[in-house]
Amino acid sequence: MKNLMLIFTAVLMGAAGQLLIKKGMMVYGAVDATRIWSQLIRVLTVPYIIIGLVAFFGSFILWLSVISRNEISYAYPMVSISYILILAVSAFWFNEAVTLVRVIGVLLICLGVFAIART
Repeated sequence: MKNLMLIFTAVLMGAAGQLLIKKGMMVYGAVDATRIWSQLIRVLTVPYIIIGLVAFFGSFILWLSVISRNEISYAYPMVSISYILILAVSAFWFNEAVTLVRVIGVLLICLGVFAIART
C-alpha cells in the first residue's frame, strides 16, 4: 500500500505540473516552435510555469523511488490515472470540451490499469 501511495503522489504531481504549465502557456501565449529558444527565457519567467516545473521535478524525484521499488511494468501504467485528472481539470479550469468518446476512452484505459494493479 505504501508503494501505491508513492505512485499516486508521483502521478498527481506530474499531472499538476502539466496543468500548471498549460495554464502558464495560456498566460504567455502561443510559441512558435521555430523560435522557441529565443522565447525560452521569457516563458520560464511565468509563475505558473515555474510552479509547474517544480511539481514536475518533484514528480520525477518521487518516480525514481517508485521504479527502484516496483516493477516498471506495474508502476508505469499507473501514470494513465493522470488522464482522469487532466480530463476533469481541463474541463473546469480551461473550459475544454470533454466529449463522451474522450470519457469512454479514458475509462477504458483506467480499466486496464485496474487489471494490471490486481496482478
